[in-house]
Amino acid sequence: MKTRDYTDREPPKSLGKEEFGEDYEELISAHRTDGGLMSQDIIATLTEFTAVMVAESYHRYIRQRLDRDATAATAARDLFVSGGGAHNPALMRSLGDRLPGVDVATTAELGVDPDAKEAMCFALLAHQTLRGLPTNVPGVTGASRPAVLGKICPHTVHLNTHTSP
Repeated sequence: MKTRDYTDREPPKSLGKEEFGEDYEELISAHRTDGGLMSQDIIATLTEFTAVMVAESYHRYIRQRLDRDATAATAARDLFVSGGGAHNPALMRSLGDRLPGVDVATTAELGVDPDAKEAMCFALLAHQTLRGLPTNVPGVTGASRPAVLGKICPHTVHLNTHTSP
């Protein structure tokens, strides 16, 4: 799995189904059928792979910078997990084991529902769009310049949402 191009890309980076989509699913299914792997084995392997990649990225991109900056080192001793992984005890345990000295917790400890990540991202995008501020990251998306994303389309007809008794 680590031979995939994504694992070696420099951040910022984004992961989509192009990297680990249907082709990858077919490869795993073939191993399950031909190699006798159980679904639990596949899930455990993918969970551990996720923890390995997060830990490697932390050491490669964050830890080395922190080693050069003592002030930043004390500020980045926490890793907050959101999304579905925050509900996976095996993933959370493995992250903690692979990142000694780093407190691994869910965003719930910050007062942010781990399942609200997507909704919060869309709210941020809407906020920035309403203010005419760019929100894309050209280094990730390949865009040639920063751009305001989204389009605000106000309704042209006034709708009376109040009814009389």
